[in-house]
Amino acid sequence: MERERLRADLASLASDSASAAKVAWLLGPEGVGKSTLAREACEDAGLSVHRVDVYPEDRDVPLAAVNELGAGLGIEPGDDPAQDLLSALESAGRCAVVIEDAQWMDDASQRALWQVVRRFRRLPVLLIVTSTDVPGTLLDGLGLLLRSPERGMTLKVNPLTATEISTMLRRELGIPVEGETLEAVTRVTGGYSSLLAALVEHVRVGGPTATIRTAVQSLAATTQPSGLLRRIVDGAWETASDEERGAFLALAQAGELTIGQLTQVTQIRGLQGTDTTHLLATGLIETAGRDSLRLRHRHTARVIEEHATWAEVQQSHAALARVLTGLDALEHRIAAADDDATRAEVSIEVTDQLTRAYAGNDMELAFRLARHAARLDPRYMIEVVLAALRSGRQTPLLDVADDVDNMAPGIARTAAMTVVELPTSGVHAAAARLVSLASRQVADPRELVVVAAAAGQVAIQAGMDAATDAIRGFSALIAPLRSQADGVDDAFPGLAAELRLNASALEATLILLDDSVPALQRIDPLLMLRNRLSTDPVSAAVLQPLIRVMIGILRYVTGDLGEAKAELSITPSIPAATMRMQGDISLAHIAFLDGAWDEAHARADRHLASALDSLLSPMWPQAFAMAALVPAVRGECTVVEDYLGWQSRKQNESALGAATRRIVLAWGRVAMGTEPAETAELLDRAWPSVSYLSCFPTGVLRVRAHLAAGEVSCAAAAREDMDNEAYDEQTKAYCLAHADGLLAHEDGPSALDHFARAARHLRSQARSNLGATLKVYGFVLAEDWARAVLLNGTSPSSELIGLLDEAIASLGSNGAVSWRDRLLELANRVGTTPMETDAETSAALLAALTTREREVALLVADGLTNREIAHHLFVTVRTAEYHVHNALTKLGMTARSQLQAALGQGSASSAVGRARR
Repeated sequence: MERERLRADLASLASDSASAAKVAWLLGPEGVGKSTLAREACEDAGLSVHRVDVYPEDRDVPLAAVNELGAGLGIEPGDDPAQDLLSALESAGRCAVVIEDAQWMDDASQRALWQVVRRFRRLPVLLIVTSTDVPGTLLDGLGLLLRSPERGMTLKVNPLTATEISTMLRRELGIPVEGETLEAVTRVTGGYSSLLAALVEHVRVGGPTATIRTAVQSLAATTQPSGLLRRIVDGAWETASDEERGAFLALAQAGELTIGQLTQVTQIRGLQGTDTTHLLATGLIETAGRDSLRLRHRHTARVIEEHATWAEVQQSHAALARVLTGLDALEHRIAAADDDATRAEVSIEVTDQLTRAYAGNDMELAFRLARHAARLDPRYMIEVVLAALRSGRQTPLLDVADDVDNMAPGIARTAAMTVVELPTSGVHAAAARLVSLASRQVADPRELVVVAAAAGQVAIQAGMDAATDAIRGFSALIAPLRSQADGVDDAFPGLAAELRLNASALEATLILLDDSVPALQRIDPLLMLRNRLSTDPVSAAVLQPLIRVMIGILRYVTGDLGEAKAELSITPSIPAATMRMQGDISLAHIAFLDGAWDEAHARADRHLASALDSLLSPMWPQAFAMAALVPAVRGECTVVEDYLGWQSRKQNESALGAATRRIVLAWGRVAMGTEPAETAELLDRAWPSVSYLSCFPTGVLRVRAHLAAGEVSCAAAAREDMDNEAYDEQTKAYCLAHADGLLAHEDGPSALDHFARAARHLRSQARSNLGATLKVYGFVLAEDWARAVLLNGTSPSSELIGLLDEAIASLGSNGAVSWRDRLLELANRVGTTPMETDAETSAALLAALTTREREVALLVADGLTNREIAHHLFVTVRTAEYHVHNALTKLGMTARSQLQAALGQGSASSAVGRARR
């Protein structure tokens, strides 16, 4: 990425300064992170730093900057300050001199420092100057000097791109930020490092209740341009012509305009055209691409509008409405509407475009249009709510929570606020509010759509909380939805079909979550509903994929993993974000059980980003826990702590989130071979949710943990719990045989027979579930069986040797080094030393890399180019190049061919590819 390239260029320059002086001039707007880059470069090079911070008031103090630098070097400059500084620098040896905000430097200091720069070529000094693009003796001289590359370089520092912002937030907060959340961050901060740092601090200081979205909203509401930016605007506005002021205002309102569009706006307002050169010279405007202009500092827009009169603001909006097209033009027409007749006219256009957005299934556009319409007429707030709920995402409602709260009392407001307040009210209170609406008289049928969508959101949360008793009354909502559909008139086109669709969607959701019926028995009612929908094309098109996901989830929780993977993998994207996320979690867990940990981690990580962007905070803990699963078994403790510590307040954690977190922690301890008593407690507390999580085989881990902690009776009880639980027969047979082998540890031959039988059941499960096996339990079985062989003093069977070999190779290739080494030691002790396989050789190399470098290395081994790697990992080509370079360097290699030879083309990276595709 661009910022990484700048840092690398600066580090390279710092290294070169060991033999001769080098100069780096960092140019860019205030707040983009020039000072941070300078600091990082000096840290990378290990240079001692002499820093000069220049302030606006220093401009009027002769030699202020020179005297500050001299003090840092331990001298007091005399009549010849340039020579005094040169002598001091020569005595200082290799170092860096950093002059920040040099645009405010007084003229005398600029002249003196320019003389130093011209004459210190032989000194081992790195000079870094940061400034905005303004004239001055030193800065003009640097412009000439740095045309010669051997003296140094000029580096243009721009605001961070969206990709760089995402990377920065992940580094600082440890979570992925994507989608609309990333768009909001980019829009509010403009990519300025100073504002991003404020955002990060807001999240950190806010504690576990803070979120990226709430921090963005707070920043948007409170961010004011700094004193420096305000002074720039004040000075530019005071000296600007009417034409230039008109251009400032138009760019403040539009964000970016072509030069031609800007000329048209000023002409419509009766102003003379203004020369682009003059605009750029004000310091407020900069070029954007080949022929466009924009404000240099996004946050000066508010100050510019404060300087303009109300009439000027309205006239500019009206002119922009005539020049621009599409939604951009409509936004300005709405802003310019100042009488009832104009509002009515614009309202008709907004309604027409809103109808077309719905027809095209563009819910994001519909949401934006509805918000604009609500500015004209508050009665349109119901369309805002509908657009948010129809998107299947929960977070858009949070963005307009205050507006929803201010709606007129009624069914739509009650239902919408039920969703907004769900994280704090809980599902029982939320469900009771919605059920109470079933008997009310509905004047506007759209309100029933809001109620149905809200009921779906609350129902899913009830499933997450294992509190499905709260939603049994929702069946009372289905009949009103269907009966109202029959009476909808032509004033609401398409609404009748939507009401029937919502009724069927709610019916399907209640079938899925009815835990009074065994999970396997809920599949037939869903299939019957799907068949019934075949006579309703609108409902069938939307709901058949959704029902397929539901059936896949039910097969997953009953242990039919092969069928679950088949159902979930081929289902197209569905609008119900919560259901889609549960499908993603299921696929990630299936990949983990199958030993495809790179694929599991990629899926879980992608799911986490989507959950943070789309869902309310009670849904997050399960996503965080699943993203921590693979790092836990790899022993990446810091990653696990970061993920499981985020949003850790228990009142925001669903029952499934808590259970998933405990299972992840238990797997981490199993992989490390530590703390059996804690492992047993974690699994005991997670077991009540086993029928929701498809974690029945963890009963084996529970039995072995209790035995390792010396709790034999608890282990026997855990075995009985498995015997009483409904699950896939083949898997259940494996688990019981494995548990019996553990419990029979005092009867050696019997224990060995049980383990052998467990291995046969595992193989049978694998044959029935291609690509969805319980391979990870084979690792556990290999360890327990080998220990029983040692305890019994017998020779290992060929079956055990094969299981150990497979476990050691798979653990190595998956990066679980500690667990692999433990099994290697066991293999040696039972008298079988596995040959080092290609997979183990690869694993030893990959262990030195970070998770992202590991992904990149495997893709290189598959022969992918940097561009293809960038496409697979959703990063820029430059970022891919950066990670490839780091991987090669850490492995002591200089060419991609060496990496391909070491890892083998067609390696396990194909799992990463499948996950990304």
